[in-house]
Amino acid sequence: MALSYGKVKKSLSSLDVAVIINELSELIVDSRIDNVFRLNEDSLLLKLILKEGKHAYLVVEGGVRVSLTTHPGTGGSGGRVPLFRRYLREGVISRITQHMFERIVVFEIRGREDLRLVAELLPRGIVAVVDSSGKVLVSTKDLSARDRAVRPGLPYVFPPVLPDIRGVSSREFVDLLRREREVGRALVKVFGVPPEVVNEVLEESLRKASPSTLSDEDLVRVHDIIKSFIEGVVRKPEPVIIACNDSYVSFHPFQPRRLEGGCRVISFKSFNEAVDEYFQFFEGRSAEVVEEVEERDRVSLTLSKARENYEEMIKTREELVGLVKLVQEHYDLLESIWECVSVKVRSSGWESVTSCNVSSYDKDTGSYEVVLEGRTLNFSILKDFKTQYFDLLRRLKNLEEKIKKTEEVLKNLEERLRVLDSVIEEKTRKIPVVRSFQWYHVYHWVITRNGFLAVGGRDAAQNEKIVRKLMKDRDIFMHADIQGAPVFLVFTEGREVPEEDLYEVAVLAASYSKAWKEKLRALDVFWVSGSQVGTAAPAGQYLPKGSFMVYGKKNYIRDVELRVSIGIQVRDDKYYELVAGPPELLKSRCCALITLEPGDAKPEIVAKEFMELLRKTKYLVKDLKLDDVIRYVPGPSNITEKMVVG
Repeated sequence: MALSYGKVKKSLSSLDVAVIINELSELIVDSRIDNVFRLNEDSLLLKLILKEGKHAYLVVEGGVRVSLTTHPGTGGSGGRVPLFRRYLREGVISRITQHMFERIVVFEIRGREDLRLVAELLPRGIVAVVDSSGKVLVSTKDLSARDRAVRPGLPYVFPPVLPDIRGVSSREFVDLLRREREVGRALVKVFGVPPEVVNEVLEESLRKASPSTLSDEDLVRVHDIIKSFIEGVVRKPEPVIIACNDSYVSFHPFQPRRLEGGCRVISFKSFNEAVDEYFQFFEGRSAEVVEEVEERDRVSLTLSKARENYEEMIKTREELVGLVKLVQEHYDLLESIWECVSVKVRSSGWESVTSCNVSSYDKDTGSYEVVLEGRTLNFSILKDFKTQYFDLLRRLKNLEEKIKKTEEVLKNLEERLRVLDSVIEEKTRKIPVVRSFQWYHVYHWVITRNGFLAVGGRDAAQNEKIVRKLMKDRDIFMHADIQGAPVFLVFTEGREVPEEDLYEVAVLAASYSKAWKEKLRALDVFWVSGSQVGTAAPAGQYLPKGSFMVYGKKNYIRDVELRVSIGIQVRDDKYYELVAGPPELLKSRCCALITLEPGDAKPEIVAKEFMELLRKTKYLVKDLKLDDVIRYVPGPSNITEKMVVG
């Protein structure tokens, strides 16, 4: 039996939570919460600084998911976010656990005081900060339910949970299962085992079997099989997304053995990547399109039901037309039979009506049946025959009117569906892409033609961090030969960096220096190995923040032209990056770009020109703000070139 994907999966299961917690424990434990943002009413976005100094973003969405994201979009600071920030900022995530085998994630946070961030992924799920005494400090929303209340000042109480199938004894498992009608339904209802696990592990005959028909040994074997499968997946997950007819429908931490026709498996290295990709697939579609698609689905379902009803009415009409024709052709005979039955019943009782050519009768309802030309006709003695004949004609007339109205409804629904399809096609002509995030995006950055990553400081603090935390001896330290320039660092990973790659980084080092605002056209840039850079001042001297000592010979790249392009680079028609670099490098990578040189137009004007340019591409670039582009503009500029591809 193949896994059925009739419904789109909308949240993490208990098994998903167990797997993703294992991954998160390896990736973000001991990371510091740098900031908190609001994505929607029930979800938060945590900006984290990892142990190695890189950034990461964690989505914590009540009722849905907890996962890392590489394209966080734009988070807000409204609602209760200031309270979450007050309690969580600068806190360190020390431990991540799953409450029982339930869709509840608990982050233990070490800071000014020990706190817990509880994320409920159950329906009506909330996200709450709980203090060391167990009281709620803030939650995404207040909750008043029959079994508990969640609001500031009250003790936090977990929602009622099901028995953990991994921990119950075999005897308890058997006793609880025997109370239910079907094995498969019981595993989901009583123990919260995800339906996809039940379908994957148990054959259909066993899933649908009644526990009462199975021996204790059979049920214990079911218990062992389910536990073994869960433990195996948690220990060694195989993350996948299931796509059916080019649309995502589900995700799992295991490879399904069987799939429905038209479905395929997409594998991922980590479960976080699979979960994030899955939800971004839906979030990438504009809200307007989602509304139109939902309406189209509703209209399509209504149309399907209307067609089924119409076909049934047509079938009934054919039967009624045949019946009316038969009655008309044998009207005198049928009327004489009715008179015979009526007389016999009054004079001798129902037992005597068989002499009237009646095939059967029901004295309780006062009805009888006559067989004509292979068809059985039913009549009653409670109404005269003529009345019954006219009732039959009236039924046919009413049905004809219903059929006519239904045909009009079908016509209107088909037209509405056609209009919706046209609107959706128009709105989806542009491909929606969401912003991808990598840790180096907080800096100036470029990936050279031969794949070397280089980052540059946007301020003195970032310059300091690049040298003190990120630079290794064999990396390349680069700086424009002018005061007021960023440090650029080329990560060599032990490889030799070609001169053309060094020049590409030098273009950014020169362009983002003070030379741009002074309207210089070219500038020398020097580079040295990381081992030649010192962070301590000579005895008796002082180094300002973001300044360093360079020892030994400097390697110069002369007359580096101050000319930089800003563009949008799209990956897989899903994700985009805002990039900056030499025009020759970016032209082969970007769907749209502008090329700048020092000039007079304010960065705001340049950024608006770029945003306007994006409208001419085939992409709908989401979550890109004017301020994002302004950060990439070196200063007052002239636009020397605009380019759109596709």
